[in-house]
Amino acid sequence: MMYSRVLRSGLLAATMLAVAGFTWSPTTPAPGMSFTLRVVLRQTPSSGRAPRAVTLMGHGVFARGMGRVTIDTVDVPSAIRKGDFFIIRDSTNTFWARPSSMTVRRMNAPLVNPLEGISERLTSGMGTPRSLKVEFDTVALDEMVNGLHTRHFRISADVVYPVGDRHVTQKVVIEQWLAQLPIHVMNPFSSRVRGLPDVPMVNSAYREFVRTLAAANRVYGDAVTVRTVTSTSYVYGPGLGEDYVQTVDMTDLKPIDVDEREFQLTADYKLQHVTRDTLSKVHPPRSKHQ
Repeated sequence: MMYSRVLRSGLLAATMLAVAGFTWSPTTPAPGMSFTLRVVLRQTPSSGRAPRAVTLMGHGVFARGMGRVTIDTVDVPSAIRKGDFFIIRDSTNTFWARPSSMTVRRMNAPLVNPLEGISERLTSGMGTPRSLKVEFDTVALDEMVNGLHTRHFRISADVVYPVGDRHVTQKVVIEQWLAQLPIHVMNPFSSRVRGLPDVPMVNSAYREFVRTLAAANRVYGDAVTVRTVTSTSYVYGPGLGEDYVQTVDMTDLKPIDVDEREFQLTADYKLQHVTRDTLSKVHPPRSKHQ
């Protein structure tokens, strides 16, 4: 099923140490924030198949640069289940725990950022695009979203991949609404671009792509993403394509004192070795339409 793909990212021995390092002695409560979370994932094929969607509702807390998100409801069967929780250590290290099986998986982020996928392909030399264009725009400097004053930004990218004797066209549009809050909240379900390569390491033809994404990160600064709408469209050929949309909303943000034990895992959890570090990773197929 959509969004039920097995995570496929190789895990290093250091990950075992990271999980083991989750337990520590209780400390005094830390200033933080609580919030509720709503994630809607939609897939719309153009081949006549029925569209699919899943809605996740949850709640969480953040403090001292760490966070925890617990899933309260899932409206249809999916890879993420009710009761699962995510512990966010930093912007590129999230642990997905499942109490029902006492297992935990390490991932970069629960949902993929398609711009990171493009950057990955550029730096790895796999599937070098035939053409690539990216733009970063300020849409509005004061919009009310989820009861907060926000700045609204848009990143759009158009890329064409050669696949056999065909060309696959990908269009990505990421809309983000950011607010200044007293506590920095690392939202693992947002579409912030993480782990960009250094510009000198990138082929000169694509340096502008990386520079644009890095400039967006600088503009975002330490503001908190309270709404993200990530749209990814693929066109494989005449009448063949599909659209993916991820909508993420953080609401009811309130300052609270957080017990750091919220960010701990007990030694009873077993680390699962998997081969990918995000869910819903969509990319141009290598052979389906060749």
